[in-house]
Amino acid sequence: MEKKDNLKKAEGLRIKGQEKVKDALKGFASKATVLKTAPVLKKGTVMVKSLNIRKDHSAKAEGVGGLVSGNEVTIYETWTDGKDTWARIGPDQWVAMIYKGETYIKVE
Repeated sequence: MEKKDNLKKAEGLRIKGQEKVKDALKGFASKATVLKTAPVLKKGTVMVKSLNIRKDHSAKAEGVGGLVSGNEVTIYETWTDGKDTWARIGPDQWVAMIYKGETYIKVE
């Protein structure tokens, strides 16, 4: 009988321990999610004489403006197809960073 009681107590402690671990992990996961959402912005400098700003990350996308050598930009995100790399510098504003092997924007 005493052995059964001890087994029940041990099982109860094990379950309580698992609940505490689960609660601790829930708190940690919510904190990790908050940290993960913070954007990492980069600065870049235009390295070519002139550079088109486009609505999307494609040379065929509609042009919406332009930059010239020495202009500084904030890079919010990048996109690549494995050959060319594009940078989003604003809402619906994309510029080529590396296009056909040439560096258009140097990241600082």
